[in-house]
Amino acid sequence: MTRLAECQTSVSSDVVGQGTEVLTLDGEFDMSDAPELERRLSASSGPRQGGIVVDLRGVTFLDSTMLRVLVRAMAQAQEHGTRFDLIRPHSLVWRVFVLTGLSERFPNYSSIQEALAEA
Repeated sequence: MTRLAECQTSVSSDVVGQGTEVLTLDGEFDMSDAPELERRLSASSGPRQGGIVVDLRGVTFLDSTMLRVLVRAMAQAQEHGTRFDLIRPHSLVWRVFVLTGLSERFPNYSSIQEALAEA
């Protein structure tokens, strides 16, 4: 597990199924976490057999900088023909996606199993 910032956030990754990388985010994410997460997502979003699933269920806060990081990562993955899915966070955090219209742009699921079933 890689720690971001000072004990406020964490990002872990695992490869499951047919090579799908699952990045699990936990904690409060803001602009100070953006460079490291962007680096991790860029490394993951290249051409790959499986897709990328970003699990946001443990996220308690996400600022606009982090939303931009996710949008850029999804665009980069799509350029390479790689799936990029989100596991929805708590409804209060997901509300930001709904209000900005991003809930319609990102393929999103309630669980990793549901996302993998769609792959």
